[in-house]
Amino acid sequence: MGASGTPPSEHVGAIDRLRESDAWRDVIEGETGRRVRELTRRTPVIEGPSGVLVKAEGLQRTGSFKARGAVAKLATLGPDRGVVTASAGNHGLGVAYAARALGLRATVVVSEMAPDVKRRGIEALGARLLVHGSGYDEAEARARELAGDAVFVSGFDDEHVMLGNGGTTALELSEQVGGLGPGDLVVIPVGGGGLASGIGAVLAGSGARLVGVEPRANRAMHASFEAGAALTSYPEGGPTLAEGLEGAVAERTYEVCREALEGVVLVEEDRIRAAIARAYRELGLILEPSAAVSLAAVWDGLTAADGGRFVCIATGSNIDPDLLDDCLRG
Repeated sequence: MGASGTPPSEHVGAIDRLRESDAWRDVIEGETGRRVRELTRRTPVIEGPSGVLVKAEGLQRTGSFKARGAVAKLATLGPDRGVVTASAGNHGLGVAYAARALGLRATVVVSEMAPDVKRRGIEALGARLLVHGSGYDEAEARARELAGDAVFVSGFDDEHVMLGNGGTTALELSEQVGGLGPGDLVVIPVGGGGLASGIGAVLAGSGARLVGVEPRANRAMHASFEAGAALTSYPEGGPTLAEGLEGAVAERTYEVCREALEGVVLVEEDRIRAAIARAYRELGLILEPSAAVSLAAVWDGLTAADGGRFVCIATGSNIDPDLLDDCLRG
């Protein structure tokens, strides 16, 4: 397990820009935020035996926080618009759900790594599903090629999506736990960085500490922090159970995360498996690998300040049954 260094001063301002954006006014302060609340669930915060607080986004519509950002983005589009997206699975489910709820047409491109449970869910929600490439970055390139006159909806590199996903989660979480402040540690799975960016923008100034978590096998944000620049292409990433966290980052998510996060912790594949099993047994939660990384980091020794609370964002529950069974068998 390892973490990156302290954000450099030259990136100061990214959070302020996000908080001053039209998307902030739409999602955090305006009508779009109301639509997100209307079309998604207020998910519970569950306290585990060790005192860890878990924001259970696996109980969200579509089984993932991604429904929030998809609604936030698609609610800004006119009726009968076509949308195209690329996804490791959960964002595609969110877009398919939001498109059906709002009367839009959706095409979702996933890679060959997308689990069957996510593929089936996307099709069941009425979206057109295409499978392309061995990883997320190849799927995104294909989706952008196909978009044409349709709107391409990024799963992370979009202010409405960032604030829909992370911003509304943070607002809801803070209200549920009586506010977040100094000493509290919020642990966030990181892929492209959109969720962490939205949470970071809302919690800026609260005094709460934010830490990202990635699988060691595929760690684009951690590598970006080390390089001092956004890795918008990440061919070095290897296979991981946490396929939802695969792929590169975006310039703006990198800049916000450099301000918002203390660092990015890395977890091993065996610890992800162990966290899936422990969450099931101790919390009664089904977690997919990309969600389990936050608890894996805490249970592997990540520490909070004395008297502070651990709050883990458990992002989704869309795990293939065979993999869940395998993790439970140990």
